[in-house]
Amino acid sequence: MPFSDFIIEKNHQFCVIDKPATLPSCKDKSGDESVQEMAEKYMKQSLFLVHRLDRPVYGLLVFAKSNNSAAKLSRQFKEREVQKYYLAIVEGKLSQTSGTMNDILELKNRKGNKSQIKTQSETDDDPNAITHFTVLGTLENYSVVLLTPVTGKIHQLRAQVAHHLAPIKGDVKYGARRKNPDRSIDLLSWKLNFHHPVTNELLEFTAHLPESPIWQASKPIIDNYNNPVQDE
Repeated sequence: MPFSDFIIEKNHQFCVIDKPATLPSCKDKSGDESVQEMAEKYMKQSLFLVHRLDRPVYGLLVFAKSNNSAAKLSRQFKEREVQKYYLAIVEGKLSQTSGTMNDILELKNRKGNKSQIKTQSETDDDPNAITHFTVLGTLENYSVVLLTPVTGKIHQLRAQVAHHLAPIKGDVKYGARRKNPDRSIDLLSWKLNFHHPVTNELLEFTAHLPESPIWQASKPIIDNYNNPVQDE
C-alpha cells in the first residue's frame, strides 16, 4: 500500500497520519523504519512529532511541519485541550456499560516498558491516569469499547483496561490470552479534535477501521454509535 493512503490530512502546518500497527511512531532502538521517517521521505521535509502511539497500536498520529506549529500543537496535548477517542476490542463480554477509571499509574519496569496501577483513586486524592469508557456492544467473545483518555501516561489505556475491564485483544504484555499474528494489539486511535495552530479552527479527524476480521465484524456496532437509529 503506498504511503499516500495513510495520509488523513496534510497542509502547510501539520499532517495527520493513519498509522499502521507494528510500525514505530519515530526512530527507536529497533532500527526499523518509523512512520516519521516514511512521512519525511514522502513529503521531502523534516517533521516534528507532536505525540506518540505505542508500536502495536493503530490510528491517528500528528506531525507538525515547523517549530512554531509543533509548539502550539504540543501545548494543546499537554494542557489537555485535545479530545482523544480510542476504540478497543476487549476480551470477553463485559458487564459494565460505562464509567471512569481513575488510577495512580507508574512505570513498573522501564527496561520492559510496562506500567502498573499502584493505587486506585478511591484511596488516593491525586490520580494521574484518568479515562472514561463506554461499552458500545459485544461480539461472540469480545466487547467493543470506546475510550476517552483525559490524561496521557505511558501505556495508560492498556494498563487501565486490563485492570478494570479485561485485556485488549492481542496485548499479551497486559494479560491477553494470545498475541495477534502480526503482533498488533486491537487498540485504535480513532478520533482527534484539536485547534488549527494558526487559524484556531476546531478540527476533527477520524481513522479508518483496520481491515482485520475482528474490526470489520465490529463495524456495525461502531457505525450505530456514530449514527444511532432513532425510534419512531
